[in-house]
Amino acid sequence: MKYNAAARQAIAFIENLTLVGDRSGDPVKLLPFQKEIIATIFGKTDKQGRRLIKRVFLFLPRKQAKTFLVACIVLYWLLGRGLRGQQCFSIANDKEQAALLFRMAAQILEQDPELLEAAEIVPSTKRITVPAAYSYYAALSSESTTKTGRDSSLVIIDEAQDIRNVDLIKNVTTGRTNREDYLTIFVGTAGKRKDTPFYAEYEYARQWKAGIIKNENYAAWIYEADEGDDWESEATWRKVMPAYGKFCRAASVREEYELAKQMEHKKADFQQYLLNIWQIWGGVKWVTDEDWMANAAPPLGDAAEYWAGFDGASVRDTSSLVLYGRNSRGLWDVIPFIWVCRAQVEERTGTDFSYSAWERSGYLRVTEGSSQNQDEIAKQIEEIATRYKIRQTSVDRAGLSWLSGKFQKMGMNPVGFSQALMAQTEPIKQLERQILRRELCHGGHPVLRWMVNNIKTFTDGAENVKFHKKASEDKIDGAQALANAVGIAFPTLTAEEFGIGESVYESRGLLVL
Repeated sequence: MKYNAAARQAIAFIENLTLVGDRSGDPVKLLPFQKEIIATIFGKTDKQGRRLIKRVFLFLPRKQAKTFLVACIVLYWLLGRGLRGQQCFSIANDKEQAALLFRMAAQILEQDPELLEAAEIVPSTKRITVPAAYSYYAALSSESTTKTGRDSSLVIIDEAQDIRNVDLIKNVTTGRTNREDYLTIFVGTAGKRKDTPFYAEYEYARQWKAGIIKNENYAAWIYEADEGDDWESEATWRKVMPAYGKFCRAASVREEYELAKQMEHKKADFQQYLLNIWQIWGGVKWVTDEDWMANAAPPLGDAAEYWAGFDGASVRDTSSLVLYGRNSRGLWDVIPFIWVCRAQVEERTGTDFSYSAWERSGYLRVTEGSSQNQDEIAKQIEEIATRYKIRQTSVDRAGLSWLSGKFQKMGMNPVGFSQALMAQTEPIKQLERQILRRELCHGGHPVLRWMVNNIKTFTDGAENVKFHKKASEDKIDGAQALANAVGIAFPTLTAEEFGIGESVYESRGLLVL
């Protein structure tokens, strides 16, 4: 692959460094995936030659030399670019982890007499300074209360899946008003919690890679096993571990695999650390993202009539209105409208969760204030009701009181729809049949997609089924509103009109993680 001068310069600097550990003193030879990362960060420029990439997400399994690569980036930023006044930081969950990246960078530097002449290593404070350039690098732990970093140029958030100190991350990544050239890198492996800045960044990165979010200043590399991949297959290992068979020894991976086959907890570790599979929840997954997105054709909006499902927030949750009706192609339009309050957007924005991006792109409607403005939502729904003929609207019986009169005046014919297991079973099964038969047109709406992916289901002995969240912080009300709309459409249509046939559970069974 051909690289521009800026990329070649960065790659050449790093490949003039030397390895540490068992191969200490050997020259660095970057693998193709490492060259791609370096070339993108330093070689992607605008017409004036200025670096474009400001934020990077590196999601790699263990044994892929993540720490070594970012240590090389730190040294190039400090010593290879000829810049002055650089303030560089790495953040880790605790002091021991923070010391790892510092020691790696220091060991590389100690083996290069020419570079070492320009720098000073200060182990007591985990700093590397370049006095002549008034620049430095410091390793911080998430336990730190330091107020430094307001004008940081480079921030590495190492093993980020373990960090929950959002304030420290904000402290060193905001306030760069004097910086034109800066960079933040999230580095980590799959974890066990969603309430972290890293998981929020992971969701953002996935949407960026899928083209849902447009951001020319962003770059992400995600190496993970996908749904349906065989965790025991060497082909999966090669796909997920780009250094497999190189400095990631195949024999070492196989040794861990043999243990994973014998012990369940070792299997979970193998899947998390080597295949990058999040270990957050267990249970039954509803539908795969692949099946859901196979129905991503845009809704036509020309159905003769629509059924609507509404799932409303009492205070600060999301509220969803989803329209469902057969369009002129004989498929089923799914048209979602989803609201949150401004406070929710602001809370999520600090970790680059998608709420702010979804608002900017028009997929999420925001009412001002610290709680949802029900009157404003009702006003917007009234406008929606003038554009679409809504035959009937299902509303959770618990929230029917404040909406019933408003919806009735709009001609939306509200009816209470039970959230009980028996009432939910047939609508959910029917909706799943339509997803698997590719009979929906939902346009790939990213908020609804996120909510669908947050669903797990539980069944009783009679195969009755109900939606549940994977985790408490997840939202599924858009998907629930859709199922409720199907629930009120179901009794008004014949089996032939609805296309009811063999149950998907008879032909495929439930998806189990």
